[in-house]
Amino acid sequence: MNSTEENTMLNLGLKLGENLKKFRLQRELTQEQLADVLGVSAQAVSRWENGTTYPDITLLPTIVSYFEITLDELMGMENWRSEEQLKELLGQLEENGSKGLIYENILLLRDAVKTYPTNYELQF
Repeated sequence: MNSTEENTMLNLGLKLGENLKKFRLQRELTQEQLADVLGVSAQAVSRWENGTTYPDITLLPTIVSYFEITLDELMGMENWRSEEQLKELLGQLEENGSKGLIYENILLLRDAVKTYPTNYELQF
């Protein structure tokens, strides 16, 4: 595993803890209450939220079902995927620009603005 992959995995772990806490607080639950739902200790929930440890993989379906979210949302993958897709798009725009493919870039940008309406880079 290279350093980029390691950083991505580390960031996902951090997002899992942050997101778990966010979803717990949205439901106005204590760590103890969530622990009871999941059949674990409050200390386990605390460690997950702090990024010290991670939930057992067999608990993930229960967690996402309870919060009515996707696994991607829990792991913070939606933003990561969007960032990766945006990087690819910007690379394609640059490549097309260097080849003089202006019309193709216009089409790409029209679709991109629909997908990323608040992205400043695509506006200018």
